[in-house]
Amino acid sequence: MGDQRKFIIHSQVFAARKGHRVFLLLHHGGVVGLFNMTTMELTNYVRVSPPRIFCTRDLLLASAASVGAGVTWHRQVMVAGLPVWFIAVAIRFIHRSFMRREVDNTLAILRENESSVNDPQP
Repeated sequence: MGDQRKFIIHSQVFAARKGHRVFLLLHHGGVVGLFNMTTMELTNYVRVSPPRIFCTRDLLLASAASVGAGVTWHRQVMVAGLPVWFIAVAIRFIHRSFMRREVDNTLAILRENESSVNDPQP
């Protein structure tokens, strides 16, 4: 049959069943898009899955910035981690917006190519 792998998709949307031919878009080992070649359905998981507002790394980053600010400046500046957290969330939002658009574009290209292969023009 071809190369078979197991992927875990954390989403309530899955546009494929057993026996369907699917094409997965991967980013850093995670599935960001799915194109079902059997039904011609597209799923952009960056778009349909809710973004994570809080990550563990944000807590570590904010804590490190607060401690660094408290040691370097005055004790009242311990809340410096809050702006750092907001910046981290803003950067993640911008990255997610770019990813969403790129996955949409790639899925559209896949659909065009598949439909042109299945429906050749005379």
